[in-house]
Formats: sequence, C-alpha cells, structure tokens
Amino acid sequence: MLKNGRAAPAPQQTTRRKLRGPDARAGNRRLRDCGRLIQAIDVPVAVVGRDLRVVAANERMQALLPKMTTGRNVMSAFSPTGLESLLREVIDTGAARRNVALEMPVDSSSNPAIPALRYRASVTPVNIGDRGIELVLSVEDITADHMRDSQLMESRRLVAVGEMAAGVAHELNNPLTAVMGFSQLLLRQDLDEVTRRDIEAIASEARRAGKIVDNLLSFARRRENAMRPFDAGHAVQRVLDLRQYECKVNNIRVVTYFDSTTPRTMADTHQLDQVFLNILNNSIYALSSSRGHGTITVGVVAVGDRIRITMADDGPGIPEDILSHVFEPFFTTKPAGKGTGLGLSICKSIIEHHGGSIRVDSRSHKGATFIVEIPVVPVEEAPEDVSKMEEAAAPSYTMLRILAVDDEPSVRELLTRALHSVGHEVATAADGAEALRMIYVEDYDAIITDMKMPGLGGAELYQCVAGLKPELSQRILFLTGDVASADTKSFLEKTGKPVLTKPFTLEDLRKRLDAFARAKYERTVTAHG
Repeated sequence: MLKNGRAAPAPQQTTRRKLRGPDARAGNRRLRDCGRLIQAIDVPVAVVGRDLRVVAANERMQALLPKMTTGRNVMSAFSPTGLESLLREVIDTGAARRNVALEMPVDSSSNPAIPALRYRASVTPVNIGDRGIELVLSVEDITADHMRDSQLMESRRLVAVGEMAAGVAHELNNPLTAVMGFSQLLLRQDLDEVTRRDIEAIASEARRAGKIVDNLLSFARRRENAMRPFDAGHAVQRVLDLRQYECKVNNIRVVTYFDSTTPRTMADTHQLDQVFLNILNNSIYALSSSRGHGTITVGVVAVGDRIRITMADDGPGIPEDILSHVFEPFFTTKPAGKGTGLGLSICKSIIEHHGGSIRVDSRSHKGATFIVEIPVVPVEEAPEDVSKMEEAAAPSYTMLRILAVDDEPSVRELLTRALHSVGHEVATAADGAEALRMIYVEDYDAIITDMKMPGLGGAELYQCVAGLKPELSQRILFLTGDVASADTKSFLEKTGKPVLTKPFTLEDLRKRLDAFARAKYERTVTAHG
C-alpha cells in the first residue's frame, strides 16, 4: 500500500526481530555487557524479555533458582502465585514494582516442614538499545524470615494469652475463697440433711474450681528453669485434671495406670508439664476432629534407670510418610490457624535437655502412641516443711488481736467471721495504707494481709511494718491468689514468711494462726517468769 508515493511502514512486529550485520553485533555486545553487569550484582537477578523468556541470569539467581537459564520461560523456572501478573503489569504500565510478596506452595512430600516458600520480588523495566524494553527481575527468598516472624508473633500471642489467663485466674481466686469459706462456716451450723448436702456440694465444687484455677496459673506463668524433685505420676495427673472438661465434652475416656513404685527424679516441673499438656492436647484434637469420641490411655512406670510416660490414643493415627517429620519445627498436620508446628519440636528439645528421649509409634487409622523417657536422678530432698510441723501441733486457745487486710469485702467478712468463731479479736483494713495508719495507733498480735492490693500492697506493707514495729513483722501471714507470679514467689522465698494460697480452707487458716497463738502464749509465760 502506498502513502504519499511511499510504501507504508509495516505493522510493528510483536516478536523480537533478529538483528543482522553491525546491528546484531552491537545488540549482542550490549547483551553481553548486560550479562556482565548483573553478574556483579550481589543479589539474585535475571533479565526477562517481553515474551517472558530469560535473557540472562546471574550466579546468585541460578544458585537460588537452578532452572532460571537463558532462553527458558521464566514461569517454567519460577512459578509463585502472582508472578506472571506482576510481570505483565510492569510490561503494560512501564512502571517498576518493588518488594512484592510472592508465595509458592510446597509439595508436602518433598518438604513437609514448610507449607510454602515465600519470596520478595522487584521488577524494573529497562531499555536495552535495539532490544527494546526488558525486565530486570530480582528475587529474595524470605521463607526463613517469615517463619521466624511467625514464630515470634505466635510466642508473643501465647505470652499475652498466658498473662491474660493468669490475671483472670487470679481474680477468680477471691470469689472462690469467699464461696468456699462461707460454705464451710455454714457447715458448722446445725442443718437439716438436705441443706447440708447442698452446701457440701457447693464447697466441693468450689474446691474443684480452685484446683482448676491453680493448674491454670501454673501453666500460664513463665518460670525460671529449675530442677526440683519431680513426681511424674502427680505431674501427669495434674495435666489430666486441667483438661478433664475438654475430654468430657468430646466424649473422650481417659484410662490411667500409674505404678506406685515409680521413683521420683530431678526435673524442671513446668517444662515437663508443657510436654505432657502438648501431647495430651494433640490426642484430644485428633479424636475430637476425626470421629468425636475415643480413648486416651496414659501410663507412668519405671523401666530400669528411666521413667517412662506413655500417652496413647485410638484416633486416626499419623500416616507413615509424615511420621518421621512430626518433631521438625513448623511441621503440623492441623489446618491453618489450628497449630504452629512448634509444639512437638519444643517438646523434643525439653526432653533431650533432661537427658531423655521422645518418640512416636503410629499407623494410619490405628492411633498414635507417644513415649517419653527421662532418667532417674537422685532426688535432693528439700528442708522439712514448717507448715507440716504446724499441722501436727495441738490447737492453741490463746486469743489474738488480728489485723486482716484485703481489698475484697467478701474476704474481709469471711476472715472476720471465721476468726471470731475460734475466739480471736479482728480488725480489718481495705488496703495497706489504711492498715499502716491502724498499726501506728494500735497493737496487734498478728497481721493477715493479701499480697496484691491497690496502692500499698502486701510486700510494701511488710517493709513498712519491719521499720516501724520489727517484732510485729515476724508475725505476718500472707494471702495470695497468684503464687505463680515470679515477683510474688521471689518475695515470699526471701522473707520466709507463712503464706496461704487462695482459695484456702478455714482449717488451714486456723492452723497457721495457731503458730502465732502459741508464740504469744510463750511470750506471756516468759514475761511473767
């Protein structure tokens, strides 16, 4: 077709034309220069044509993606979700895109510990002379960084949940103290049989709730690693008690066999609690998510110089092809949001730190059995518990003038009525500051104080009393709903003063105060010769 006497230019070709003669030599030279340039870049880089074929790739890129070779379609070498649309967008708009997150699913059979590979990619359009617009693609593998970030976020979440649970549990201990205490006061009265049974049920359920809260506090608080005398049967039973309700609502029967001759050992109680709880939770999940019922069998026995703890369920089991991966970090068979894949790897680390071993036996549809073995280490016996000696002593009938300090009105009322019933005189204060004003003007034989109160707490009150009336500071009984708190525990261990953990029984309260009453009696006898 002619236009103004000249042939019209041919339509632009969509494919790259071949250069010949001087143009070809110049183009090839620029291409070689481009190749040398990207080789000098210290990150994985490839040049990609408009047809999405690889023009050049540096050594770092080929080390990261071995299939990224010259002439190959980039999508056959590297195919994360979203890459092709990213490249097409840059071709169409001519605008660079930086730090775009890409994800590529991984075949679980080839890499079961990592659910997906994650990358950060940047695409920049460049004009390479006669070759026209090419794309410079840089890729960074951020899988490990993403996994570390996920682990950190999960750890922070668990810490936050633990702190919240501990706070809730601590707050529950105050009403539980009142419920259990007042029910015990009622049981001291002359009641008809039906009323007595009802109140006994209230007291029993309050004690059960207190036990659950105590277990929750033990698991929620972070503790310093410490090797202490360890009773495996007692520890496993505590974990079972904590998850008793979960088993019940999921129609899971728990069968136990604890050999009474199993020796104690030295271990970090809270770390091993974490191990047993994680294994038990996995069994509960396996049974509840598969058929909604089942049996968990738990055993504790001595085998030579080791203690063997076995937890077995009759659930769906673990497929043979993934059995060897269950202790790897980030491996999980649970759906997204249901697990992080960190539990069993942490369990393995804890058990190996104790010089023990953990393994799993399972077949698909035949259940799973986790076997934990820890060595028997000679137990370092702690000094004799003074409270046990106090319990063995005969009750004292010496009257005490007691100052009871607690910010909970129900607990103050309970202490007043309970102590009056055994012949003591009681004054109360709602916080440490009010108690301190009363101590300035009155003499008391003993002080009962809560540890955590608004303003002046129990620890601060103790320090003030020690400076004001040192002899009275030796007759303080602390109440606390959170002995799992590191600060509370450290303070109580440092002072060596007696403590009652909420919720407590009235009998425990009486026995503690009997020690103060006997001391007052002895002072009186000594003063009168």
